[in-house]
Amino acid sequence: MNEKTIATIIKVSIPSIIAIGAGIFVVKVVKEYKKQYSELKDKLDETNEILSQTVNVMGIQEAEMKEVIDAREDEIETLKESIRSATFDDVDYTGKFTPNDELEEMRKRAMRSLEVAKEQRAEKVVKNIFHDDNVVKFDIPLDGSRREISEKMIEGKKDAMRYDINSNEAMDAFINLTLSDLEDETQVFINKTTSLYHLDDENRNLKKESIIEALRSLFQFTLPGSVNEYDENIIVDMLEQRRQFFTGASEFSNHISYAELIIYWINKVNFDMGGSYLAFADYFMAELGIWSAQDEEALASNFEKVMTHELWNDDKFGMFGLTSSEVAYGRSGENGRFMNQYNSFIQRLVNFEDDN
Repeated sequence: MNEKTIATIIKVSIPSIIAIGAGIFVVKVVKEYKKQYSELKDKLDETNEILSQTVNVMGIQEAEMKEVIDAREDEIETLKESIRSATFDDVDYTGKFTPNDELEEMRKRAMRSLEVAKEQRAEKVVKNIFHDDNVVKFDIPLDGSRREISEKMIEGKKDAMRYDINSNEAMDAFINLTLSDLEDETQVFINKTTSLYHLDDENRNLKKESIIEALRSLFQFTLPGSVNEYDENIIVDMLEQRRQFFTGASEFSNHISYAELIIYWINKVNFDMGGSYLAFADYFMAELGIWSAQDEEALASNFEKVMTHELWNDDKFGMFGLTSSEVAYGRSGENGRFMNQYNSFIQRLVNFEDDN
């Protein structure tokens, strides 16, 4: 072969040789990657297996721990029952009746202490109501709550009352009783409730004395009538509280005041949610326009509107200050009902608690 032929062969062969070499290189690279991938996959499978076993072990441990906790709780309940039985039941470990004179004497002393405490509380409450040292004792819960005093108990005190049931002094005694729970609240407690439920967006920062005095002044105004039977049921409840105090023979038993509308709802919200009576009283009075009223006519107009469910304070509705997002918002006239509005208000308070 001449040089020209050899050169031609070389020119043709070199690209092929390069392509073959590149192909071999690529194959080796791919094989290496596959090897590494296989190794990684094996390690991943091994890791997953370890994790799965760990989860199973934790599940078993959790189940075992729950069994231990349940067993401990059963032991605690059994121990509580044993303590109760040992304290109050005159029986031995066989179930046989065995009187224990020492234990019986301890019980009697405890009961006597309880009765003394109840009598002292009763005397204090009755003196506060009737301003008279000649009190008649009656049973009353240890917390001294006036709402737990039955009609029979109140009726039994009429002879001890120094005032005629139609006198101003009798009315003052009723007001003092109605406000008695409120006077024990601290300013710190009022502020805490106000903050929790966002009751003072206007930063009134009123002191408890100002709120109580405002409530006291509202007893002189007679509340207008209701516009539907649902609200009338609430009015009847408020009248019943007066009749328990004055009896039906008093002229004070036939109407209720502005103050009692507010006090009725603060008692209810306190029962349902807890918190400060006075904090809610301040809020309701603000929504009723009491703090901003210029005169008695403006005040009367606001209470007329709240009873017909037509009271608006800026863009808020009624004495509960409902907003457009709340269910009973804007339902006026005979379609308006205090209880529906109250339920919307309570839902707002619940939401505030959930947020905290």
